[in-house]
Amino acid sequence: MFAAFIANIFQAYRDPRASARAMLSRRPTMVDAMAMLALTFAISEFFGRVMAGFPASPNLFGLVAGLFLLLAAFGIMTMLAYTIGAKFGGKGSLRDIAVVLAWHGLATQAMGPVTYLGLDALRTGTGGPMVLVLLVSLGVSLWMFAAFIAEVHRFARVGPVIGVTLGATVVVMLLVSVLVAGFMDPGVAVQ
Repeated sequence: MFAAFIANIFQAYRDPRASARAMLSRRPTMVDAMAMLALTFAISEFFGRVMAGFPASPNLFGLVAGLFLLLAAFGIMTMLAYTIGAKFGGKGSLRDIAVVLAWHGLATQAMGPVTYLGLDALRTGTGGPMVLVLLVSLGVSLWMFAAFIAEVHRFARVGPVIGVTLGATVVVMLLVSVLVAGFMDPGVAVQ
């Protein structure tokens, strides 16, 4: 079973649509999707702590807040992928969308170390090739996401899903910016 799991992770990078089909053929439940999300969170936290040099014990509030944010983002992404896909004639079920999005989160953790190195290079201003590696990992993640969604909704092409995903991302970022700006004190300068 573990060998099949690892093989499906490799398949997600070679042929994401086949990987999504393989995952869905196992008929996972929402409990399975939540388990994949929990494992995604644990792996991400581990990589983050390794990159930070294993700072003091994790803050329980920070861990709970991080898990809550992951679950909230997962719920929003699932509803958007399902609803927008259905508007374009997609045939996927809400459960199948949730499962492949949880699988996407877990499968992309294989890029975790290089993604964290790229983020660290961006944060410290050292830039260079690690920022390019970060952009490549983000591109791979977007391609995999779109291929998974296209497979579930039975869309023939991945390109339009990438376009809609990027457009929806810009809209959500603008809405978040407006919300954040609405809570800021106009008399306080942002550093």
